[in-house]
Amino acid sequence: MSTTCFVTGAGGFVGRALVNSLLAQGNHVRALDVRFSGDWPDDATRLRGDIRDRSLLEQGCRDAEFVFHCAALLPQRQAAAAVMRLTNVEGAGHLFNAALRARVSRVVMLSSTEVYGVPATVPCPEDAPQRPLGEYGRNKVEAEQLARDANDRGLQVVILRPTTVVGPTMTDRVLLTTLTALHKGWPIVVPGGHGRFQMVALSDLVEACLAASRATGVAGEAFNIGADAVPSQQQVFRELRTRVSSWSPVIPVPRSLLRGLSRLLLALGRSPLEPEHIPIALTDYVFDIRKAWDRLGWRPAKGNVDALADAYRWLAGGVRRRAK
Repeated sequence: MSTTCFVTGAGGFVGRALVNSLLAQGNHVRALDVRFSGDWPDDATRLRGDIRDRSLLEQGCRDAEFVFHCAALLPQRQAAAAVMRLTNVEGAGHLFNAALRARVSRVVMLSSTEVYGVPATVPCPEDAPQRPLGEYGRNKVEAEQLARDANDRGLQVVILRPTTVVGPTMTDRVLLTTLTALHKGWPIVVPGGHGRFQMVALSDLVEACLAASRATGVAGEAFNIGADAVPSQQQVFRELRTRVSSWSPVIPVPRSLLRGLSRLLLALGRSPLEPEHIPIALTDYVFDIRKAWDRLGWRPAKGNVDALADAYRWLAGGVRRRAK
């Protein structure tokens, strides 16, 4: 029997992949976003509009069994804080209210590891202090509280906190610039030392969303979602270079020097990183995912190198197509 699912932020990087997976399983999908690509699948119902449009939320939730909340506004340098909050916090609240009224069975909400800021403990567990550094992280802390409030009112909500999501069609400027350099054989600069930065493959995050919709006894819970066995950034990019047969030198640079360079680029308006991402990118950024193993029955199939290799092949394929 086909299940009706409602996906917010469906036209985005994660939302589109989730829609495709739900359709492949035979579900009926309603998809909400402000815009959709020209190759949007015909068998998904498009609801074009904003997460703040309550009538569209009511339409999306009507008779839906599962809601997947992927809509978000970022990065913050492209939007005022008040505008971000309207989408990321108030929009989430409107969605939870609509889902309650429609008696939706469960909402899976995508939050972010940015709620922790710079982790005080590594690997960082779900009950670690929440000390977000930027507006987006603060928005997610507030939205999570709204999710828990809705859960207390009878709506089953499961919160997922993915780290940086990597895969085909991704939009992360820093990683895309790095992969482009790898494709061209240019040098790649990485933090020196043994610092690690956990990512998660797009396909693994989609599987985590599906697992969170099915698991029992997890309503009101939050789960870290990321790759397993995270090596140092040096190891990741050296292995990736070998995997994709690139000649790019991988150059480790002291983190103190990279921190200063990042701040200079930020002051000049040339930094690809948000201000709060600089300390995050240059720290040991790893999260404990054992709770998701135990309670959701989910384990990542891909590590950092696998995820980056998927993104590299997509990027290289696009370069080859444009060259023809």
